[in-house]
Amino acid sequence: RDWSSDVCSSDLSARAGTISLGTASTYAVMGQTLVSNATTFGNTVITGDVGVSPSPGTCTGFIPVACGGAANGTISGAIHIDDPVSAQALFDAEAAEGALLGTVSPVPIALSADLGTYGSLAPGIYTFTSSATLTGTLTLAAGANLTPLWIFETGTTLTTAIDNAQVLVTDTTGGLGVAAAGVYWVIGTQAILGDNTAFLGNILAETNISFDPGAQDTCGRAFADTSVTFAGNNPATTV
Repeated sequence: RDWSSDVCSSDLSARAGTISLGTASTYAVMGQTLVSNATTFGNTVITGDVGVSPSPGTCTGFIPVACGGAANGTISGAIHIDDPVSAQALFDAEAAEGALLGTVSPVPIALSADLGTYGSLAPGIYTFTSSATLTGTLTLAAGANLTPLWIFETGTTLTTAIDNAQVLVTDTTGGLGVAAAGVYWVIGTQAILGDNTAFLGNILAETNISFDPGAQDTCGRAFADTSVTFAGNNPATTV
């Protein structure tokens, strides 16, 4: 079966040996300085908590007053700006990033070509010395694995193509939400999701994460050490 936008599970407790996000598990978006949405191109939807920490941090461009009181830009979860709750979530997210980078089994596989050229990838650890790109479709094939884990690590950037990039998960067990929850992208600098990208997975970036118009991460999170920005009309970022 193919993963679809109506299947997303953040319940990692049933997945033995997986990476723990701690209190960050309820967050869909988190930045250390800024979370912003440009309202020009239409509504952006975030399903899950939003956090900005440490102080001073800013959240703008969304309907809730805590995030600017804009005309559109929906957040369904709690909003934590420069408070102990967001600080703890940030700490837990950074601990998870350290655990991901410290995972060495199975043996990491070095990649260098555009991710779309690989077609299908089984659970594993995949590394790029510098930048990574995605053009076309990348399928993550869990097979019968009940606790699949994919870790993608880039030395610098991750960039997806405009109007031509998507990530899918397939499995044979019926646990697509669990499979989707096991996809992690650890980005050395910034992640740029091009227009109308259909992305999947938990993004942890050392600097910025940018969602261009129409780009979405329909089952995953966006955690950045600097900022997370939405250009507008970003249909869903969902825990």
